[in-house]
Amino acid sequence: MITCAINSPEIIGLLYQDIIVSLKNAPKDQQFDHTKYLEKLFKDFSEATSPEVAAKYLQSVPRLIIDAKNAYFPSLKAGLDALDALKDVFTAKDGITTIIKDFSPKLNTEEKKDEIKQNNEELNNTILIPINETVEITPSERFQTFSVFSGSLQNFLNFNPNKKTSGAIQVESINPDKIHIVNALSNIAIAQGLVEPTEGVQYMGEKLYFKAVNLDYFAVGKNYAALDSETQEQLILSRSIRKKNANVSDEIAQVDQRVILVVTNEFGKILHFDNEGSIVEADKGKIVYQFMRVVRKEGDSYTVKDMYNKDNQVLSPKTIARLTYNKELDGDPYAYLKMIEDNQKKEMEKLYDLQEKALKALVVPLLPITGISNGVSSDLSSTDILLKDLIKFPGMTTNVYSTIKNALKSTKYVNSCKFI
Repeated sequence: MITCAINSPEIIGLLYQDIIVSLKNAPKDQQFDHTKYLEKLFKDFSEATSPEVAAKYLQSVPRLIIDAKNAYFPSLKAGLDALDALKDVFTAKDGITTIIKDFSPKLNTEEKKDEIKQNNEELNNTILIPINETVEITPSERFQTFSVFSGSLQNFLNFNPNKKTSGAIQVESINPDKIHIVNALSNIAIAQGLVEPTEGVQYMGEKLYFKAVNLDYFAVGKNYAALDSETQEQLILSRSIRKKNANVSDEIAQVDQRVILVVTNEFGKILHFDNEGSIVEADKGKIVYQFMRVVRKEGDSYTVKDMYNKDNQVLSPKTIARLTYNKELDGDPYAYLKMIEDNQKKEMEKLYDLQEKALKALVVPLLPITGISNGVSSDLSSTDILLKDLIKFPGMTTNVYSTIKNALKSTKYVNSCKFI
């Protein structure tokens, strides 16, 4: 068998997607059975990983169900009071222990003996199939979002997609300059579960917003010094190119064509955070920020891609429709797809308008932060997942196997896959 460490944020996105689909498919005349859903989710994750990892996933599920229900299914009965109570229990100091105790199945000794006997028989009858060492590798795709209204910040060291070697595996490395941002967003994500979704995100007594500013205008003096080294390098290079009128592709968004989103309070005051992610005085911390996704307009069409105009950062309407369509609820599939296409275009148009106002230094209202997702917990980096168990994760199909790559050499940040 083969075991690989999880390092993909896709599982988090699939979890939220699975919640939305489950709510959507729930009978309209009945209350959504969140207990049954949590039991199944815990069982699936426990079998694929461990009870501890499963419990970590479940900690945020009550809040996610509340958010998804209020955002997409306001008329659905979901037992919000009970979910709100579970949210507090799950995120308490002993929440992990409580979840494991409440959701772990009771051990049946005889059934366990039978299971071991059956597994031994299957092992004895297993035919080992040799693996061809020469395999075709497809370049990886970075995580794409459902909504254009989401900030973007790469917590790993950046790499230029124009310099990628065909067929090579790109090993990601954490950017040490962004530790305070990672911890701040992680703390804020936890704080989300302590307030009602309609109240926005509140953290350490402050209601949080994003201030949208032209990156080139913002990055001067102390603000420039407050940015991470990779962003500083991009600023130096881009400004040098513009100063020299160098011949560079128009496809690349220069710093005066990008919008930085800086975390502020409700009065527009920029907040500062220490390396533990706590709000501190300006002289004791650093700013937390992300970047608005770059929207490009061609005629009446819009695209949301990376700064190099290479990779799409938003799921296509067809993909969203494929993942969410329900024949009984959504009716004609072509009409459903058209609705998604129209909604996505309206969102991109609105985001483009915000982007252009910020780039031209016009007044842009503070943008409310409605949610934080900081990817997979670092604890998962040491978790071994059997390949046969990957499809047990919500939303996974056998197609995931075609995306697996083997890093033949271990690095400081990533252990290579192991053949056992």
